[in-house]
Amino acid sequence: MKIQIIFPTHLDARGRPIRTRAGEGKILNLTFIYLAALTPAGHEVQVVDELFEGIDFDAPVDLVALTAMTSQAPRAYQIAREYRKRGVAVVMGGFHATFFPDEAGRHVDAVVSGEADGLWEQLLEDAGRGNLKKRYRREAGASDLSGRPTPRYDLIDRKKQRYKYYPVWVGRGCPNNCSYCTVSRFYGRQVRTRPVADVIRDIRAVSARRIMFVDDNLFAYKQILPQLFAALSSMQVNWLAQMDPAAGRDMKLLDMARDAGMETAYIGLESFSVRGLQNVRKGWADIDQYAALIENLHKRGIVVFASMILGLTKEDEKTVRETLRRLEAMKIDELALYILTPIPGSRLWDEIEALRGDLPRDWTLYDGTHAVTAPEGMAPRELETLYWTLYRRFYGLPSIVRRFARPPYRKENYLLSLLRNLLVFRTDVMSFRSVHSNDFSLLNILPGYSSRRNH
Repeated sequence: MKIQIIFPTHLDARGRPIRTRAGEGKILNLTFIYLAALTPAGHEVQVVDELFEGIDFDAPVDLVALTAMTSQAPRAYQIAREYRKRGVAVVMGGFHATFFPDEAGRHVDAVVSGEADGLWEQLLEDAGRGNLKKRYRREAGASDLSGRPTPRYDLIDRKKQRYKYYPVWVGRGCPNNCSYCTVSRFYGRQVRTRPVADVIRDIRAVSARRIMFVDDNLFAYKQILPQLFAALSSMQVNWLAQMDPAAGRDMKLLDMARDAGMETAYIGLESFSVRGLQNVRKGWADIDQYAALIENLHKRGIVVFASMILGLTKEDEKTVRETLRRLEAMKIDELALYILTPIPGSRLWDEIEALRGDLPRDWTLYDGTHAVTAPEGMAPRELETLYWTLYRRFYGLPSIVRRFARPPYRKENYLLSLLRNLLVFRTDVMSFRSVHSNDFSLLNILPGYSSRRNH
């Protein structure tokens, strides 16, 4: 069969697909090239990252596969409609299809819920026999991770699509159970890891200077990290990884990470409010240790990319000023800011739906920049205004000066982060005008807080 695997883009406020220029630094999505690797021999497979390239709906193809987060679902459904009008079978998987299989099933011929390993191969066998089922399902945490194939990095045209980071995965699952996150429900809370040799094999196959470990919390895999970091220390790669605030307490592990090429730490600080963190079941994060964590990373020349969420408690001008003051005092290098959003499949979604039952079904709003709900005493538009106020102040010139007016740590990392502040993030945030548009390219660079991964 001729198979096309598509990673859909998002829709803008007018319902048009968002495109970006080749060469703009983004993180390559892992799922669609990993699905291509799972495809058995004998099939012809093509991958399409719609953020970079258009779709030829009239090209000859036998089966189309879509993978999408919630905010991409409307575009995925548009794509499915176009192919099905032409008699092409369409299947869909990923987070949104897993948690809303009945909805997705109304738009496609088959839905894959949960991890695709094993299910994808069975689906292709059924499709080849003309016996495609409506639903393929795997329970969270059900699969062993040994012997997984290398993602098809070779299918990416690097002359046209130059990504900032190329994805590599080490394991699945997260022991935490934060209410805004869907990871533990999708992958399970039991941490599973791959053999280190398989991970190193994938890094070599990437053949890129910068990679991102797309795992939700790389430092949760403590048993294999010494072996992984030792192997990385002899390779010429710089890397970004996600970590929770508690991970920075192990000085020996941080030293090993630095020596292994760690360039940037993406850390879910989320809030400086104890009550706010407790509200989303992240009360285990010790806010009093944030400053020491940042200092420990900076001493090792590691850029700190903080994730913060606005709306865990009632916000006002005072809370915005205080948040900015603390970010600047800790010399946070880069910021990914989100509005607390009840992503379908999360515990937060279940709680609000049970209480109110009126959450909007316009999935384009579920991207972390729109207030689909707000804390008691606030209007959604007010929360959005405060969100953009904080974002713009953080990437304003006065804040950049305050945060970077210090002795540089590792010179190359320091300068690269400063340039990103001045030329990429500042331009992106300052040029954003409408709070009801999804055309915010900074979000396409970063891991989303709703899932913490691209895989």
